[in-house]
Formats: sequence, structure tokens, C-alpha cells
Amino acid sequence: MICLAGAIGALAAFEYSLYALFQIGTCASGASAYVIARQCPPGTAQTMLALPVALVAALAAGAGAGAMLGPRAGGFIWSALFVTTGMQFFAAAPGLGSVAFVFFGLSAMFVIMGIAPFFMSTARFETSD
Repeated sequence: MICLAGAIGALAAFEYSLYALFQIGTCASGASAYVIARQCPPGTAQTMLALPVALVAALAAGAGAGAMLGPRAGGFIWSALFVTTGMQFFAAAPGLGSVAFVFFGLSAMFVIMGIAPFFMSTARFETSD
């Protein structure tokens, strides 16, 4: 149960980092030969680092939950990761103007990648019991 709670917590950290980066948008920092149009706000580097760290932690804890609680727990974490990431892309799309269709497409892709395996694994386990 602790692994499942850890996986959900790490997923929340991943999704919050993704949300924060979508809110920041495009930016740059440092000394460059090019003119930087928009400086990155403080803490952007930490937010960018939190994204892969939280993802690895969520997948590791999800694998642990799957090993301890069964494959349905691992399937739940997989589905939660992809569905919530799809919802992040969907929420960010309206403010993007002409490229919003790309985010809507990514949203649909992530939601399908999350929902389809969840229902397929649930049906497989129900028939094998």
C-alpha cells in the first residue's frame, strides 16, 4: 500500500511540474550570442529537474505496487499517468493559438494510451479468475 501511495504522490509531483512548465512557456536564460526575448523565472531549472525525477519515482513505485498488490495496481498507475498527462495537454491547448491542435492531438493520444490498457487488463483478469 505504501508503494501505491508513493506512486500516486510521485505522479502528482510529475503532473504539477508539467503544469508549471506549461504555465512558464518558452523562455531562456544565461549568456548567449542571441538576444533572449523572455528570461526564465526563478525555479525553472528545479521544475525541469523535478519532471524526470518524479516520473522515474512514479514508475518505480508503480512497479513495486504491481509486484506487491498485483498487476491491476500497476495498470492503475500506468493509466493514471497517461490520462492525467493527456488532461494537462488538453488544459494547456486553448492558450496556444495556431498550434493548439497539436496539443489536442497529444491529449487524445495520451488518454487513449491510458484508458485502453486499463480496460484491456481488467477484462483479461476478469476472464482468468
